[in-house]
This record gives sequence, structure tokens and C-alpha cells, in this order.
Amino acid sequence: FVGPSSFHNMPKKGGGKKKGTKQAAQESAAVLWLMEKTHFNKDELKNMTDKFKEIAQDKKISGKGKKQEVTHESTNGGGDDSISKEEFQKFFPTCFEGKVHTSDAAALFDAADQTGNGFLDYWEFCSLMSVLFKGTPMDKLELVFNAYDRNGDLELNREEFETMLGNTLTIDDEEEKKNKIEELLVNAFELMDTDENQKISLAEAKAAFEKDETILSKFFGQNIAEVSSLIVND
Repeated sequence: FVGPSSFHNMPKKGGGKKKGTKQAAQESAAVLWLMEKTHFNKDELKNMTDKFKEIAQDKKISGKGKKQEVTHESTNGGGDDSISKEEFQKFFPTCFEGKVHTSDAAALFDAADQTGNGFLDYWEFCSLMSVLFKGTPMDKLELVFNAYDRNGDLELNREEFETMLGNTLTIDDEEEKKNKIEELLVNAFELMDTDENQKISLAEAKAAFEKDETILSKFFGQNIAEVSSLIVND
């Protein structure tokens, strides 16, 4: 099992116990495997691990000593080794200090929950982060598409597409936003619904993207932070 402890238990250079034990070798291999699979370097992966632990912690405490107080306690957090939907929606957008803007955290959570058990484990969290920060534009298109494909049929109907547009458009005026959504909805289906069945399939979206990469930002949003925002400089 590859978990957050794999990184933090890894022997530090020049200190601690000698390397060469079976446990140390396994932990080192786990970190190298994660780096290869997620495309994060060691500093980025360490920070990602800290973010996971920050969100997954069921009881969040602020302050020190006598001034400590519980700021949040999850009712069904699943323990400190997993992230519940409640925790993800509440803390994921804020733990990156506004550098990651997720208009619909619930949709991203559902797309990342590969097991469908209602929780994100460490690997599922890292996989999501890898796509958001390191993925190709096509990877990001597929992630956002799947996030709003509520029934998993690899198609977005007009209602699902409208929901996606409503969550990714940053227009304050409600009437202006409503008109813009309707305009984009018409344009999207004219451009991508090639079989005219009133649904846009993932294959149709990918085919349209291969012809014009601007459809990612135009229709699917690009709330993706720079990977440099993962590294905290002390």
C-alpha cells in the first residue's frame, strides 16, 4: 500500500537510521514509484502529501497550548487516511490559498473517487492532483468531462453541460451569466454534437479538441493552478 506515511517515514539524508533495511527500501521504492506515476518531483510530492493530511484530518485544531481549539470535526470523515466528500468540498478549495479555483468541488470529488466508496485515499488524491497540475490538456478535458457525467455513460446531455457551464463561468451578474450560458450551450452542441442526438459524447469532445484546442477553455473551463503553487517556500 502506498500512503502518506511512505513519504514521511523515508530516511533523511545524513541522519536517522541507516538505509538498507527492508522497510526503508520499500518506503524509498514507494516514493520513487509515486514520483514516476504522478510526475511530481520530491518537493512537490512532499507538499502534496502535506495537503492530503491537512484535508484528511478529521479533527482540525488551531492554536497552541491552552489556546488550542477545535475548528472542525468531521462527522463521517473516514479517518485520517482518507478524505470524505464533506472534507473535500470544505477544505480542498482553501488549502491551496486561493490558487486552485474549483467551482464545483463535488463534481471533481466524484470523478476522482475511482472506487466509488465515497472517500478519496492517498493514491486517488495524488492521481487527481497529477491531472490538475501535470496532465496534458486532453487529460484535463477528460477529467472535467467525467466530473459532470453524472450517470457515467460517457455523454453529457444538455442539463449536465449547462451545469458545468454554470459552475465554471465567472460572471457576477446573474442575467448576463444566464445569457452567456445559453449562448455557449448552443455553440457547444452545434460544434460537438456531430450525430445530433442532443448529447455530447467524450469521443465527440475529444475529436473537437483535436481540431481546436481552445474548446477546453471556452466550454470546459481551465481552473488549473501552476505546479509552482504546490511548493511552499519557508
